Amino acid sequence: RYAEAAALLEMALKSDLKNFGNDHPNVAVSLNNLAWVYRAQAQWDKALPLFEQAHSIFKNWLGEAHPNTQTVAESLAYVREQIKKIKEKVAQAVKKQLHHILIMMIASFRNENPEQTDKEIQKKGIGDVLHQTHEMVEGMEQKTSIKTRLQSGDLSKMPKDKVLQIAKGRIWS
Repeated sequence: RYAEAAALLEMALKSDLKNFGNDHPNVAVSLNNLAWVYRAQAQWDKALPLFEQAHSIFKNWLGEAHPNTQTVAESLAYVREQIKKIKEKVAQAVKKQLHHILIMMIASFRNENPEQTDKEIQKKGIGDVLHQTHEMVEGMEQKTSIKTRLQSGDLSKMPKDKVLQIAKGRIWS
């Protein structure tokens, strides 16, 4: 019944915005209530901006020490922590998948060219690919949007071919 609750709370928010403007404590209450519906469903990307707006309004009107401001600040911190955990899990999963892909690439190259030394392999471009991939993996957290990560979920549970498609899109295209 979250969808019904969200629809009703969105109507209440629209009404409050119309009656009180963008920067009023009643609007902050509606924002907070709607954010809690999304928080309960772990829809962090939807909850975050609502909690941010509610916190800003309460802070401006009521001050940092007011219980409403503090409660929303705690919710905001919780959502940010959940997003941080997701980022970390996704980065770890991507690194793990890319590591496996790179091992397969090197093994394939070595199988096709058994006489090649590691130095010769590097001259052939594998070293460059490894280096580029390492840089890409280190920057993955910044390059991947929160929304995409949340929608795709834990990459370790994704089929390898889908992860490979994601990786190819980021590395080689």
